[in-house]
Amino acid sequence: ERVREAERRGEPVRAELLHRTRDGRPFHHALDLQPVRDGSGATIKWIAHFTDITEQRTAKLRLEQLNHRLELATR
Repeated sequence: ERVREAERRGEPVRAELLHRTRDGRPFHHALDLQPVRDGSGATIKWIAHFTDITEQRTAKLRLEQLNHRLELATR
């Protein structure tokens, strides 16, 4: 929804999205979407850049789990 709203307004946007591979595994990616404007400032096209962030998301989740376990162990 945030991406569609940014497109409607002609504003750049970054969003993290979750999709599934053909075999059903989760796949996280970051989407960077930038408008390209003509001389009058009207948006004429968009440039999209996708970055695979699956490993980053997995590492972040694992770190959060370990931190939670550490908090429980030190109470």
